[in-house]
Amino acid sequence: MDLELTDSERECHYDGAIIERERIRRILSCEEAEAQPNLAHRLAFYWDGSVDDARKLMATSAVAQLADVMALLAVQGGQISPHPGLSPPARVAPDSGDQVLSQVPIPH
Repeated sequence: MDLELTDSERECHYDGAIIERERIRRILSCEEAEAQPNLAHRLAFYWDGSVDDARKLMATSAVAQLADVMALLAVQGGQISPHPGLSPPARVAPDSGDQVLSQVPIPH
């Protein structure tokens, strides 16, 4: 099925592509992305939120993930029980949130 676009429709698609590329570039190049590159990649390509929202998520996610792990460890008496499909990290690394997120499957 061929889809024929008018000049106006073609221009709208082109403008939308430019805007989306700029959003992706800004998410991947922001200061927060340096600390969590895998999360930045997922937010840029698999999420349609704003750059500001992506920056807020990246800034708070590492702190929130650490708090969740600490709470889980407290409840389990210091023992880590693996979530189905995920392997627990052997030790906490500076970018451990990205390591866990990189193991989360992306639906196709």
